[in-house]
Amino acid sequence: MKNKLFRVILTMCAMLPVFAAVQAQDSARYFDITFAAAGEATVVNKVVVENLTQNKSLELRGDNILRLGTPQGTGVKEQTVRFVEPLVYPNPAPAEANVVFTLAKAGSVRVDIFDLQGRLMEHGEFSFEAGNHSLVLPQQNSGMYMVVVRGSGISYSTKWMCMGQRTGQPIRVGNTHVEGLQMRERAETRVEKAATESPDVVYMQYNIGDLLRFTGSNGEMSCIVMKTPQRSHTVTFSMYACKDAAGNCYPIIEAGGLLWMAENLKMVRNNKIAFCTDEGIWQESPNAAQAAYYKYDQSNAGRGAYYTYEAAKLALPDGWRLPTAGELEAVTKNLDGYAHVGKAFKAKGADAKWVSLDESLDTLSLSIQPDGLLNPDGNFKGNGLYGYIMTRSAKDGQPMYMQL
Repeated sequence: MKNKLFRVILTMCAMLPVFAAVQAQDSARYFDITFAAAGEATVVNKVVVENLTQNKSLELRGDNILRLGTPQGTGVKEQTVRFVEPLVYPNPAPAEANVVFTLAKAGSVRVDIFDLQGRLMEHGEFSFEAGNHSLVLPQQNSGMYMVVVRGSGISYSTKWMCMGQRTGQPIRVGNTHVEGLQMRERAETRVEKAATESPDVVYMQYNIGDLLRFTGSNGEMSCIVMKTPQRSHTVTFSMYACKDAAGNCYPIIEAGGLLWMAENLKMVRNNKIAFCTDEGIWQESPNAAQAAYYKYDQSNAGRGAYYTYEAAKLALPDGWRLPTAGELEAVTKNLDGYAHVGKAFKAKGADAKWVSLDESLDTLSLSIQPDGLLNPDGNFKGNGLYGYIMTRSAKDGQPMYMQL
């Protein structure tokens, strides 16, 4: 089947961190962006930056500094930015933990704690003034959880390991005046000042609110990060090998706190997967490891392939797997529910094949097309109308899907 796949990485991931205050010696503003890698590579060799709002792009080295701003903004001598990067600590936690964050303006914040099956364990809604804030996460039974913080200018999710015992206590307001919080402020200010002193600066025109797509690469590994920068900071790419048995390499992208393949799985031929050329063959062995082109026509090879569940498992790159239905449910909740996740996942723009074209900017870059699925009876379903995400969860002996 045509599907998007993800790999669960048990790391903390800050999404759209916000700033508390910006002071400059000039009314013009610029931001310096540096690059780093984490995972199976620690170096970024090349970065492609696309300003999707302005339809402009450039390429630079991973050790360059990207300076974003208007032309007059390059004359600013110094900026001082003080903020709190969203953070859950301690992590792992023996009992309770804290989640700290900054709000640029007053507003409401909702915090949810999900288990990895997508079940809501705790939630709380709070109103805060602008500034630094902390919430106390009550201890849960020993295991891994997803913490999601969304509200006034903030969108953050991370994995949290708790080794306690659930007490049923609510999420509550905590104390922001802690040493760890202040250390993070000082450390980021030092990074920002050092970045502006480097001579290897590449300039790109940028207006506050523009949507940028960063694609960092190291050899066969590449990762996409979507950002709307509000300050100088480091963009960190999650570098993990994503290469199938046929030698196809796939970029990866973070969405909903998880890492996904950013492209459809291509046609993978090996001695364990049978290539199906007609409807009758597919009907005879709907549970076997087999794959087929759309309409069983090789001229459709460019669209990838349709897989049975057994074939999909054999075709995946090493270290990658199909999601469970519970994990998709958790991602859906993290992206504000089914009404929003479909819009976020679908391909947009001139290359989209959906009946109702969406001309809005692609904020995730997953770009799922309405390629439908191939039923056990050998008939194609929903092509041109629906996109389907295969899961490794089953019902009545058949894999479950999310329909978009």
